[in-house]
Order: sequence, then C-alpha cells, then structure tokens
Amino acid sequence: MLFRSPRIKNKNAWKQKRGGLRISWKFTNTTMQPFRPIYVIVLFLGLFVFTSCEDDRVIPESKLPASALAFIERFYVDQPIIQIVQDFDESSLSREYYVTLQNLTRLEFNRKGEITEIEGRTAIPRGAIDARLLDKAAEFFPNIEAFGWELDRDGQELRLANGVTLEFTRDGQFLRIDD
Repeated sequence: MLFRSPRIKNKNAWKQKRGGLRISWKFTNTTMQPFRPIYVIVLFLGLFVFTSCEDDRVIPESKLPASALAFIERFYVDQPIIQIVQDFDESSLSREYYVTLQNLTRLEFNRKGEITEIEGRTAIPRGAIDARLLDKAAEFFPNIEAFGWELDRDGQELRLANGVTLEFTRDGQFLRIDD
C-alpha cells in the first residue's frame, strides 16, 4: 500500500463549519523498489544497439558483384558510375547495392547482384527487364516510356512517364493499372 488513509486529529472537527480540521497523511513505501541507475544504463544501451543496425558505406567498383557489373556494362555502357553504396542491415542480415549513374539513373541490386529496382529520368533500356512488361505498357499506353521498375516479394511494378503504374506478378503476368 502506497498511502494510508488520512488520520483525523480532532474527531469532532468534521462537524465544525470552518477550520479546525487537521488531516495528516503518512507516506509509507511498502511496494516500491529502490531506484537503480542500472535500469537507465540498460535502456540507453538497448536503444543504441537497435538504432545502429544499419551500415551504409560507399564502395569501389571492384566490390560490386560481378553480375551487377555485367548488367551495367550491358545496358548502360555509355553511362559511367558515379557512386556505389553498400547497405548492410545487421538485423535482417541483408546486403543491397545502390548504384548511381551519370544520367542520375539509380539501380538497386540484391546481395547476389540481381537487379531489383531501376529509377531514372531516361527510358529503361529494352532487355534490361522482362520484355512482356514493356509490351503490355506499349499496348495500353503507346508512345509512353517506362522510367521506373521495381521487383519485390509481391511482384513487379512498372512506372510510366505519365505517372501510371502497371502491376505484374513475379512471373510477368499483368495484374492491374494503378493510378
């Protein structure tokens, strides 16, 4: 019990209309533990560990997986690499590579060097992604180029210059148009 009920010093005081009633509270600490600074230290240490799980660093071309480098040399031969950032997330143990080209096209590769995202200001080169996706986009929107593409667990998204996004399964089957 944290507080005891008040003790009335004058038993007849409650009958009085003004003043004279004196109540004293007696504080007793029967359930609280003494404060320990170790709890604060553990809390701050835990926050530090969980917020510093990501590690982004710029790496040279030689550290990029060979398949990613081959992809860039095949489809973006005229665009030199400006920067390569390796992102390592310790909590999920995943490694990704973000490559920025001179025309500000951003390519994302997984740890195996497989392309997972293309985002840029110029059209995606034919052959860089599944041709069925580009054919379906040309069927719905002729003369509109695709500037973005993303592959994730759920499927693929193709972003067109007019702001429309086409959604596909991982196998390339058309699902829907998303405005």
